[in-house]
Amino acid sequence: MVTAVLAAVFVLLAIVLRRVDKLPMTTVIPLWLFIDLIFGLTFNSIIMNLQDISKPKTFDSFFSFLLLQTLYLPLAVILILAIYPAGKPKSLLKGITLVLGSFLLWGGEAVAVRIGIVTYVNWSPWYSLPLWLALLCLSLGFYRFLNSGFLQRGGKHA
Repeated sequence: MVTAVLAAVFVLLAIVLRRVDKLPMTTVIPLWLFIDLIFGLTFNSIIMNLQDISKPKTFDSFFSFLLLQTLYLPLAVILILAIYPAGKPKSLLKGITLVLGSFLLWGGEAVAVRIGIVTYVNWSPWYSLPLWLALLCLSLGFYRFLNSGFLQRGGKHA
């Protein structure tokens, strides 16, 4: 049941992202892979090495966790980056977007804990908020690198 709900949320997010349509596929695919790699490494280090969050025990919870990690989170981050304003470098709206995006991801984590996909062992929900903000900033840095034109110039400086 949980897996079906997560799949439905993923489809809705994909439709919304397709409607936004600001990001070309040549940006979305490397960004998706980067987000999946960074989030996967972070979650696995917290779960396996630190053992602060316990692994899902049932198949449904484990499959839902995989959907959450590989589909929902990258899509949510790409959606946040798609609505990230492209204005002045020191715009207040940019900071607000990152903070609200962190709270959105934090709320998604709270829902995952509430429905039993993940269980906290030695982890406080307040640890997650700066973690989400840091992961969003990393994703934003990679997004800016992809859009900088550095790759299109063959790696040569201006």
